[in-house]
Amino acid sequence: MNNIFENKGFLINGIQHLSGSEAIQCIEQGAVLVDIREFYDISYKVFDVENVLNIPKSELEKNLSLIPKDKPVIIADAFGINSKPIVLKLKESGFENIANLIGGILEWEKDGFPVKKDFKGELNGPCMCMLKTKGKLSNK
Repeated sequence: MNNIFENKGFLINGIQHLSGSEAIQCIEQGAVLVDIREFYDISYKVFDVENVLNIPKSELEKNLSLIPKDKPVIIADAFGINSKPIVLKLKESGFENIANLIGGILEWEKDGFPVKKDFKGELNGPCMCMLKTKGKLSNK
């Protein structure tokens, strides 16, 4: 299998790290983006690219077979923190052509890359203790 991550990003402690622009190039060449955020984290915002799988970190073990071993894989999360140990775990499970998305969906969106938003799932409120989804606010 051709390593499309070669000459892209940077390598630290055995993990290939890609910027959003490098990840987009790889996705256009057939890489699969695996979003490991939990389902409650993706109710408002998701990556808007082809070849994306949503497999929550908590369900990854039992769903490893859903991730293709014959394609390059990019692991993404909310901020790029939880994805690094998952990349290492997948490498131990036999995945060879795998990388981490730097900064997760936060940096992805900040850099202007495509996301889909469901504004009904957006949280709104004057403080953390009063957050509610916009779609469920009432006039009471």
